[in-house]
Amino acid sequence: MAYEVVWSTQANFELIEAFGYLDAFWSEREKANLANEVDRTIELIKENPFLFQAIDKNGYRRAVILHLNYLVYQILGNEINIVSFYPTRKKPQ
Repeated sequence: MAYEVVWSTQANFELIEAFGYLDAFWSEREKANLANEVDRTIELIKENPFLFQAIDKNGYRRAVILHLNYLVYQILGNEINIVSFYPTRKKPQ
């Protein structure tokens, strides 16, 4: 089955925010690494949506990216809805 990936507004905002944080405090290399790993993880999810850990009974799953970020997604029919992208390296404000 071919799955379509849909990013929620919230997840898209969080991803942009993570790249902004990397812009301010990390190198271009780190940004490129994150971009590559996000792309690679999305491809893995598209190939096997059940690959990553289920985190609740509503079908949400969590994929860890570079041990410093994770994304939360849900499988709905032939869509994979990415609901959140959480960068754990960001310092709380």
